Amino acid sequence: MPNTGQFHLLRVDGQADEAERLLAVTAVECNCLPCGAPRLLTTQGSTMSIHQVNICGFAQMLRALRGQLDKADAHALTTGYSSRDLLSARLAADMYPLAKQIQFACTQAREAVCRLTGQPLPVLCTPGDMDQTRELIDETLDHLAAADAAQIDAGASLDVAIELAGGLAFDMKGSEYAANWATPQFYFHLITAYNILRHNGVPLGKADYVPHMFAWMRQAG
Repeated sequence: MPNTGQFHLLRVDGQADEAERLLAVTAVECNCLPCGAPRLLTTQGSTMSIHQVNICGFAQMLRALRGQLDKADAHALTTGYSSRDLLSARLAADMYPLAKQIQFACTQAREAVCRLTGQPLPVLCTPGDMDQTRELIDETLDHLAAADAAQIDAGASLDVAIELAGGLAFDMKGSEYAANWATPQFYFHLITAYNILRHNGVPLGKADYVPHMFAWMRQAG
């Protein structure tokens, strides 16, 4: 991958350290907001649009997650258990349960908008049942749909500071934040939620994870 710039990242207890950022970026065209219909993100040019890749991409995947939850409800009805029990399920004892994973995915999506536009960060509550979970996703989708694309993309040059417990912090530009923090954090919680559902017997497959791709599928040959 080409070297596209310096990633001014890690500082611990005030000590700064620089790491080289290796990232190949491409632009995409996205018309998936606010419409809920499946869309493909298509490559156009050689410069990444943060709004198209992050905001539109997050919205597309949150709609897929909502569909997975609907499938979990249907599976619960046919097998005779409460889908609410799934919200406390987790992959490992030291990992957060499904309700938290969905909360964190929504938090990362909303924080991307807020950090790139200079707005206060959101404080989201953990959903207590499936209806609250869907409501949280829907509210997050509304928040993403309301984001101004030009303002999001202009946020590439903003200074972003993320403070964590234990004196650990990250300093970066908005473009670096979008690629190296917001994207992996969002997808970590998204795929963990999928895996919890799958691990607990919900009949999910790749078509449930990326339904927008299968909506565009053609028969080979």
